Amino acid sequence: MTASVPAQGQATGARQQQEIAQGEQCLQHMERDPAGSIARARRLLARDDASDAARAVWTVCLVRSLLVSGEGGTAAAQVPALLDLLDSAQMPPELRIEMRLFTATAMQELGLVRQAGQVLEAALAESGPYTNLHLQALVGVALHHTRGMRDPAAAEPYFRRAIAVTGKRPGGRLPVDAIPYFNYGLATLEQGRLDDAEALLQQARALANRDAHLERLSGRIDGSLARIALERGELAAARAQFEDVIGRQRRMGDAPGLASSLRQMAELALLEGAPAQALEYGAESARIVEDGQMADQTHEALVQMARIHSALGNAAESRAWGERARLHLAEAGHERDPAIGALLDARAPQPDAWIDQLGSLARARAAAVLALLALAATTVFGGWALLRSRRHRRELVHANATDPLSGLASRREATRRLEALPVPGGDAEPRAALLLIDVDHFKAVNDVHGHEAGDQVLAAVARCLREACDDNDLVARWGGEEFLVLRPQTSAAAAGALAGYLRAAVEAFELTLPGGERTSVTVSIGVAPCPFFPGHDGGWQDAIRMADRALYAAKQSGRNAWAGTWGQRAGAHVDIHDVRRDPAGAVARGHITAMGSTAIQWTAPVEGGPARRAAMPGGGHPVRSGSSR
Repeated sequence: MTASVPAQGQATGARQQQEIAQGEQCLQHMERDPAGSIARARRLLARDDASDAARAVWTVCLVRSLLVSGEGGTAAAQVPALLDLLDSAQMPPELRIEMRLFTATAMQELGLVRQAGQVLEAALAESGPYTNLHLQALVGVALHHTRGMRDPAAAEPYFRRAIAVTGKRPGGRLPVDAIPYFNYGLATLEQGRLDDAEALLQQARALANRDAHLERLSGRIDGSLARIALERGELAAARAQFEDVIGRQRRMGDAPGLASSLRQMAELALLEGAPAQALEYGAESARIVEDGQMADQTHEALVQMARIHSALGNAAESRAWGERARLHLAEAGHERDPAIGALLDARAPQPDAWIDQLGSLARARAAAVLALLALAATTVFGGWALLRSRRHRRELVHANATDPLSGLASRREATRRLEALPVPGGDAEPRAALLLIDVDHFKAVNDVHGHEAGDQVLAAVARCLREACDDNDLVARWGGEEFLVLRPQTSAAAAGALAGYLRAAVEAFELTLPGGERTSVTVSIGVAPCPFFPGHDGGWQDAIRMADRALYAAKQSGRNAWAGTWGQRAGAHVDIHDVRRDPAGAVARGHITAMGSTAIQWTAPVEGGPARRAAMPGGGHPVRSGSSR
């Protein structure tokens, strides 16, 4: 007997529902077993008789599982087909919205920020009647601001709304409610509000620890708490916490979380003055990031490798990593479209009309929605860090601390920091390195292009220096076209590598002047340790005098160069003014060592006569003296 058409339709609908349920099970298992979810999704996708709606859900599971496993390239290859399925497949509107929200967050991780915003906007446009999806929609908008636009402050209102929603649900909060607390905590951490972040993350930990299925999330929460310890300078506690988290993340196969934790361990090693150990952690993190095509972590990984090689004195490697970071940042900048962010803000669900409605949902449905939300949001943060900008902002909290043109520390603030430097006891090494950086031929820029162009050049050089420097470096505008960088606890070789890196970074930087002309500038740099002689309380002023002397020598040697002198124990008894007058003689007597990017020419005054030129050992040709900076 032939089945009726309605009966056939019911059978088809039941089969599709079963297939979609298999996809949701795949997503639910992804949290604890991403490799198993990849295998499950591929088995399902190999079937020829499946509906397009089911294939869309299965592909979402495959993409997200691949991202968790660190296989970003393979995940990215699935995205075009997934977008086609979401546009063309016959499926319930609610399911389409849900899958678009999943897809948008995955595309954000892959660096497809502009396209992810468009997918998210399409989901928001249809989400109005489905109050049970508004929570996911809020998180999607928040993630666009944090991951896509690098603006955690703009995400905070959405996280607050999400937390308000969880408080309205009958029966109290569920373990998966750790997700909005976690994400909100990280948004505050990215802004340097450590106490607020710790309170939110502790709440997230208490909720997540109630469910063993959220082990991956628990690891990331603990990693974020370790970052707070690191920020507070509690290095021993941070190391113990990171070692525990890294072991758990290796066992779970959490590639994005592991890459982030390794990078934080590298930061810790740099703070402890162990750049070789930092290289081990940083190199492994960079390898995981690059192999997995983790676009949201790439820039930080590249910049860190440049800084580590700079600390090791590997100038060529540092420049190569820095150039890769610059190119990636430029490429990522093209993906950021403020207009899309504004459109998402306008489309985002408004809280007053639906928070109470969501609270009336059955507990089982709320749990299912938030389980999916957990899968979408667990991989949000931890992959990228804004330690540089956070620390820099905290350094500039006093009155008159910021130079208004450059945005760097002012001379007043730099002087305060220099005066607060501790004096190493005995013959302690390493010392801080002080660099004075002067823009070459800056007067000509003002004379030819005007003072507006000159200001633009100074602001551009300031940005370049800030981006190229270490998180803990002091970067200041010292006056006019001169900048100051102070790097704590370093060596002569590492200080020279930093000077070379900064010189090359400025030289490679191009900017557009007000008239539309493209131009570039160069800098000359003088380097000296602080204190200048080991264990000698000569004050930071001696370091400034010797850095300025080296800067003058770099200018005399043709500009676009760096020069430095480094005081030795044997010279601790000599007058710094004698060293400044005759650096070549001080080198010959073993009182200092000299270094530079080229054969540096040093001019020493002759008693009662004109200046004479003296080249440091290593040769080189004299240049005309008396030229202006």
